[in-house]
Order: sequence, then structure tokens, then C-alpha cells
Amino acid sequence: MSSEQTTADDPSGEGWRDVMTGGVTQHGNMVRCDGHWGEARPDETVFDDDVVRRRIEPQQPQPEPQPESEPDAATIEELRSEVSYVQNLLGESRQRVTQLEDLVGSLRAINEAQEKAFEAAGKENTDLQHRLNVVATEWAEQAETIRRLQIELDAAQQVPQAIADRFEEGWNQGTARAVETIAEWLEPIRAVDNEHLANETLQHLPQIMRHLTGLAQD
Repeated sequence: MSSEQTTADDPSGEGWRDVMTGGVTQHGNMVRCDGHWGEARPDETVFDDDVVRRRIEPQQPQPEPQPESEPDAATIEELRSEVSYVQNLLGESRQRVTQLEDLVGSLRAINEAQEKAFEAAGKENTDLQHRLNVVATEWAEQAETIRRLQIELDAAQQVPQAIADRFEEGWNQGTARAVETIAEWLEPIRAVDNEHLANETLQHLPQIMRHLTGLAQD
């Protein structure tokens, strides 16, 4: 085995570096224990009395910078075309933003107008509700008045009927008494054996009945 290879494989050589205390071991790290090197278990914390070494990763060679080439005329024209296209898009975007701002302003004006109309409608609705309440109260009062008048009218209509009923009842009773009186009065005449007196009595019977019934003319 050559000396370079021995140095590279020996964790004490130049191709290795110490893992600082508090670091975490990785796969391939070496740890010194009892004067011998052994492979360390990965994902373990390194303490103060631990001697852990890790291989130094070889650095990749940095690529040499390439000299910048001057753009040709076609590239310049293409760049100009792209810049013009971007500027046109920017102008259209600004115009669109202006249109959207105008639209937002119009929507705000419409919203404010609707809010004012809604507020006015609310006030009008409140006033209308108050008027309806007043009308309902007046209607209830008028309905109560009509109800009382109807009761009074019914009572007034019942009074003439009661009077008529009493008059008819009295008339019937008076007529019956008159008929009975006439019958009683004619009973002695029927017993008298006098044709002339009977004829005179029958001739004056209507007038006698009018006096008895109260229908005689003054």
C-alpha cells in the first residue's frame, strides 16, 4: 500500500477533519477509541471527550468564466421587439386598471344611491305604518260606534213591534169583550116577543157595536 493511500485512509491524515463538539455524526465518520479508529454510528451527538473525524469533500473546480460575446443585430432586434411587446402590455394593463377604477367608482356611486333610496324607503315605510295604525284605530272606533248604533236601532225597532203586539192583544181582548157584551145585550131582545122592537134593534146594531168597540165617529 502506498503512503498516499495510507494517508487518505488514515483518519489522522490530511484528508480528514475533526467533527466539532455538539455536531452529529454521519455515515462514514471515524471515531478513535482506545488508540484505534473505528466507524462511528451515524446520527449521534459528538461530546467533548469524543474524537470524531470526517473526510474532507473534494472541492469541485470552478468553471472558468467565458468571455461575453457581443449580441448580434438579430438578437438586438428581437430584444427590442420583446421590450415593445412588454411596453404595450404594460400600457394595456394601465388602461385596464383605469377602466376598473372607473367601474369601481360607478359601483360605489350606485351603492350609495341604493343605500339612500333604501333609507328613504325605510322612512316612508315607517310613516306609512304609522298612518295604517291610525286608520286601523279609527276603523276600530267606527266599528264599535256602528255596533252600538246597531244595538240601539234593533232596540228601537223592537219597541214599535212590542207596542203593536200589545195593541193587537188589547184589540182582540176588547173585541171579544164587545162581542160578548153584544151577545149578552141581544139575549134579552131575542126573548122579547116583539117583532118591531127586534127590527129597530137590528137596524141600530152597527152603531151600537161601534160605540161598544170605541170606533164610533164624533
